[in-house]
Amino acid sequence: MPGPGTWSAGDILTADDLNAIGTWTNYVPVLTQNVSRTATVNSASYCQINKFCVVNVDLTCTTTGSANTITVSLPVDTAVTSGSPVLGSGVFFDTSASDYILVTCIRDSNSAISFYKDLDSGKLATTLGNGDVLSFSLTYQTV
Repeated sequence: MPGPGTWSAGDILTADDLNAIGTWTNYVPVLTQNVSRTATVNSASYCQINKFCVVNVDLTCTTTGSANTITVSLPVDTAVTSGSPVLGSGVFFDTSASDYILVTCIRDSNSAISFYKDLDSGKLATTLGNGDVLSFSLTYQTV
């Protein structure tokens, strides 16, 4: 039988089918700032039911970047193909300044998000440093 939510008329649902709905799956997000940056994945998981996807990520950067836009890959592509809709929110901890920055997560491409500083009109373009932490949650429609 196909995965959760892809049944056809006449299919018989089993306990395994029903138990598979809402299962959380781990994934390895790619942290990028001009080029891929190494990061410790403290946690990264998602739950997809039909075209509804929920994502929770907590990353600690382990290399130094440059003052450019930060992006993180998604486990499943978004259905939105243009624009920069808000997909979620999170927090960026800058270890060098011992400062927390609230961020809004927006679609950067069909397969990645970038971040806006809350209460600011610009993208988060701080220099990633060793030990900086990025944590966020998303909810979006998949393809």
